[in-house]
This record gives sequence, C-alpha cells and structure tokens, in this order.
Amino acid sequence: MTKVFAARCIGLAAAALLLTLTGSIPFHSRQAAWTFAEEYAGGRAPSYPKIVVQEGVRTSEGLRVGEDRPGVLEWRFAAPGPLPTVVQPDWMPDPKYPARLVLVIPSSPTPRFFVLSENLPLRYRAIDFTSRAGGAPAFALRFEGRRALLKGMKLSQPVDRPPSIWPFVVVLILLGFFLPGGWDSRIVLLLAGAGFLLRWFEFANYFSVPLAGDGQDYWFLTQNFQWSHPFQTGSREPLFIWVLKAGLALFGDSERTLRFMTVLFSCGCIALICRLPGLFSWPPWVGWVAGAMYAFNPFAIFMSVQGYQLEMYTFLILALVGVWQLNKPLAMG
Repeated sequence: MTKVFAARCIGLAAAALLLTLTGSIPFHSRQAAWTFAEEYAGGRAPSYPKIVVQEGVRTSEGLRVGEDRPGVLEWRFAAPGPLPTVVQPDWMPDPKYPARLVLVIPSSPTPRFFVLSENLPLRYRAIDFTSRAGGAPAFALRFEGRRALLKGMKLSQPVDRPPSIWPFVVVLILLGFFLPGGWDSRIVLLLAGAGFLLRWFEFANYFSVPLAGDGQDYWFLTQNFQWSHPFQTGSREPLFIWVLKAGLALFGDSERTLRFMTVLFSCGCIALICRLPGLFSWPPWVGWVAGAMYAFNPFAIFMSVQGYQLEMYTFLILALVGVWQLNKPLAMG
C-alpha cells in the first residue's frame, strides 16, 4: 500500500514538473507590443499621432457625446504601425436614448459596420475585436449616442500566445495510470479531462483579453490584498480572495491565473457531479450522464474562464454535500 501511494505521489510530482518545465505554468503578466492607455478623464487629448478624434463636448468628467441631438465620437487607426485589438472604454450612455459602440472598417463600395456594444454602460469592460477587424489596415471605433459620456478608454494589442495543450494531455494520461479504482474512476477522469480540454480552448480564446466585470474587481482586490489583514477585502467575500491570492503564488501573478483557477474548479465540479449519485446509492451511469451534461454545457464552458466566484462555490457546495452524505451513517449511529 505504501509503495502504491509513493508511486502515485511520484507520478503527480512528475506531472507538475512537466507543466513547469514546458512553460505551461506559471502564467506571466499579459504582455503587449504596444499599449495605448491614455486616460481621457478631464478631456485630455490622445497622444498617439495616428488617432483622429471627432471631438465631443469636453467636460471635467470626460467627453460628452450629443448634447441636443445624437452625436458621434470617433477614433481612427491606420497602418503602418501597430493597431489595437482590444478596447476598454469607460462609457456611460443615457438610458433614455439609444447608444452604441461600432467598429467601422473602410471597404468598397461601402464601409462595414460591426456593433460591439449597444445601450450598455461599459466600466472598462474588455472587448476583443480581433476576429472582426480581420487584419484590416485601417478602421475606426465610433461612439454614438445622445447625452452619453466617455470617461476614459484603454486600447491594447496583446501578442502573447497561450501555452501548448499537449503537456496537460500528458498529465491527464499520467493521472489515468496512477488513479486509484477501476473503470469507474477512468470514466470520471475521461469526462473531467474532456471538460478540461473544452475549457482550455475557451481559456486560450480569452488568454490576451483583460478581465471584465466582477473578474476585474476580484483581480484588483487580490492585487492589493495582504495576509496581515485577511478580512480587508472591501465589499467582496474574503474566501474567494484568499483562494485567488494563493493561486497567484502557485501559477503566477497574472490575470490569466484567475481564469485558470476557475477552470480548475469547474473541472473539479465535473468529477464531483460524477461521484455524488453513487453516494446516494444510485447507479454509476447516473453520475456519468450528469457529469457529461455539465462537462459539455456551452454556458458552463463560457463561465469557467471569466474569473468569477461561481465555480468555486459550486465546487464547495458539491463537496460539502458529499462529505455530509459520507458521514450521515456516523451521525445517525
């Protein structure tokens, strides 16, 4: 028994070493060949010479679009030179009037228009328009609205690529050899591994996209968190901040770590969903079907890479249900 346990530990250690040596982990901070982070609060003019601004009304808060009638605020970009692929606007439209953010690509005979956001406030939410720009040598970002306010904007052109998936595939194979149990355990690992691969491809799509929404808030709080003051986490729950802070130490100080950790929790949910029905004396196939439904669910795959707390708390709830069911006979006895 001791030899088997030692062999499993050696296998897991070898898997972790493989991921480290291949550069799959830790994750590094998001790099950019060119970053335009000029803040427009107070109506400061952009510093990049290739940007042409059809200005709105300058105020102490930012640039206001359309006072008495619908207006347009446009930034134009043209090659040669690096072009942005991610925009993070602090855009506050008036809810009484329609407003939108549009990507405009010059073409013949008429320009192409892609609506990136419509009638939504954007608190530095990251919008990646790489696929829509399609390598165009020139394009424009157009803000349209009435009594709308652009408080600030950040533009970037990420160049990093996600690490290869193959080291993780090798790790899953190693886990299959060292995993205790019979075919039941292998099927659970197969479903969790398939779910991980799908989530990894989604993670790769968001690899160079900054966090948005609650994910951005958690990233900011985690960056400023100190273990000497464990409960100073603002309006957010401390537990998730603690877990994220530990994850930064393990996987690298990067926004990508938050996305990767929620991917891991999501995969853990797959394994627990597969196992829980067996604790209630249900047939094993019930757990396999339930686990497969979660593993291949498009919404679950999408949410797993957003850096939100949903996956961690789902994992904890499932784990607590399992622990309660395991100890139920002891409590009744």
